[in-house]
Amino acid sequence: MKNPIDALKEQLQNGFQFTGKDLVALRGPCVYLLLSAGVVEYVGMSQHGMERPFGRDHRHAHLADEVLIYALPTVAQARQIEQQLLALFRPVGNWQPEPSSRAALARWEELCRVRAYER
Repeated sequence: MKNPIDALKEQLQNGFQFTGKDLVALRGPCVYLLLSAGVVEYVGMSQHGMERPFGRDHRHAHLADEVLIYALPTVAQARQIEQQLLALFRPVGNWQPEPSSRAALARWEELCRVRAYER
């Protein structure tokens, strides 16, 4: 006879498995990257772990088909790494044009619409 946990895992195949240590780490500061087809579309930082990237109101969630999350020991370290990743990848989801640049704003909105449509 099958172990009930194994039977449940078999039945509910889209589950996620974490250790207690994982859960503790994922409640603290983290940096996350939203990727689409291997391209970094957005880089973010959260002081409260998974609360920000998995929040209902995260406006960039539609950009991702993959999410990378890195738990860090301090908020300062998370901010520093976020800034390094932003400089390295220059993701379109983080780019915001100057308010006076109507053409740049229109282009940015179009990029966001196209990427959302491609999903």
